[in-house]
Amino acid sequence: MSPDKPLTVCQVLADLQKYRGKVIQIRDQWNGTDIYGRGCAAPKTGEFVWEPAIWLKWSTDEDSRNAGSKMKAAIAKKPRYVVATFVGRLEAGEEGLQTGQGGTPDIVVGNGYGRLARYPARLVVTRMKDVAAEKK
Repeated sequence: MSPDKPLTVCQVLADLQKYRGKVIQIRDQWNGTDIYGRGCAAPKTGEFVWEPAIWLKWSTDEDSRNAGSKMKAAIAKKPRYVVATFVGRLEAGEEGLQTGQGGTPDIVVGNGYGRLARYPARLVVTRMKDVAAEKK
């Protein structure tokens, strides 16, 4: 693993435990709150299907606002995708699932990050770079 070469979301999701707790770079499709793995299968734990994406947590509110401005500028170019490189520490839990949400023991839900805890990992972002609009 080269710290200077960004990984894709698919590469990180394929081996979460290898990258957990490490500072890494990831470059892929940026959806505002997450980075999405284009072309990779959604990871599964048993029958539970995770989002093929990594949730983003900004280090500060200022970083979050700056990222929002960059996203708006990229969207103004009317791209099909916005891609960016994010540098940060990857967090991924060892326990992947929860059971019994809302008093219903047969329901299995994600014990991850982000909306509905459906993301298997999150990146605590310290830096964002190379934001680009892709038309392909």
